[in-house]
Amino acid sequence: MLMTNQGRQCKGARQGVWLACGGVVLAAALLMTVLPGQAAACSCLQPTVESSYNRHSDVVTVQVTGTVVRGKQRLYSAQVLRVFKGCLQPGKRVLLATSVSSAACGITLRKVPTLIAGSRVTVGASALPALQVGLCDYNVPVADLTAQDRAFLEGRTVCCDGECACADGSAPVNCFVDPCQVAPPCDEGACVANYCGGCNAEFYDDNGYGVCGDAQCADLADEDFGPCEAILGYGVVDGTCALVSGCDAGQQPLFSSLKACHEACSTVCSSTESCPDGLHCNMSVCLSPPVCSQPGVLCPAVCYGYCDAAEVPVE
Repeated sequence: MLMTNQGRQCKGARQGVWLACGGVVLAAALLMTVLPGQAAACSCLQPTVESSYNRHSDVVTVQVTGTVVRGKQRLYSAQVLRVFKGCLQPGKRVLLATSVSSAACGITLRKVPTLIAGSRVTVGASALPALQVGLCDYNVPVADLTAQDRAFLEGRTVCCDGECACADGSAPVNCFVDPCQVAPPCDEGACVANYCGGCNAEFYDDNGYGVCGDAQCADLADEDFGPCEAILGYGVVDGTCALVSGCDAGQQPLFSSLKACHEACSTVCSSTESCPDGLHCNMSVCLSPPVCSQPGVLCPAVCYGYCDAAEVPVE
């Protein structure tokens, strides 16, 4: 099985230089997005779940349990809920260190389940592991994560002490070839192979932002994969995710499941009226309604919520 390190440290800002701000490395770009509520002294590129994941040593969800201020530093005590990157363990305690001032990129955390992306630091003589966190990373309540955020996190490879597993509990896929060797070229970033959920080639720029992501979501309606009926994977056909069959997918990256295709490529929506004809808005994305039957049986997860309590999809 081929395996590569999912995490990549940033090497430079898109249009500027790296500056230290409250212990967190920031991109001080000439053209930058200033986050709402930040003082001018703490300005940085708009973070995403991808950029924060790639930039830090640990990505976890936590439940904050308390806080204390020591000089210019605020320390949050928290319990780890889930791990998406790094060697922290669910159920264990962790300290989250930040500045008391938002001008120095200090962050205020509520006592709700929260996604945290941070890098390991030492806090005094404490034996507890500690992460440096700040305003310039994607540290948000779990309830505010989008469907795309959740799909990205669930599809990560979590490695610790040489052992790796997929965040969603599945085993990494054994691929015949490194996905990066057969992926379409991308001049905007470097390729990282991801074996969770399929043989995936992901591209990131030097700041950890995803680039060239449209290749896997390209419409395949006019593509000819040959007269064979072998199942090659899932991709976008005539504007919606569908099964792709043929003889050989060539260099076209495909998804390993219909759900993965929907989460990555489906149109974001607020209502069914905003979706293309024939699609249904569910969980903020436009999806194709499944065929349902067997009244009185609850709909399983594959329905994506379309079937009500009186319906179930035909499998």
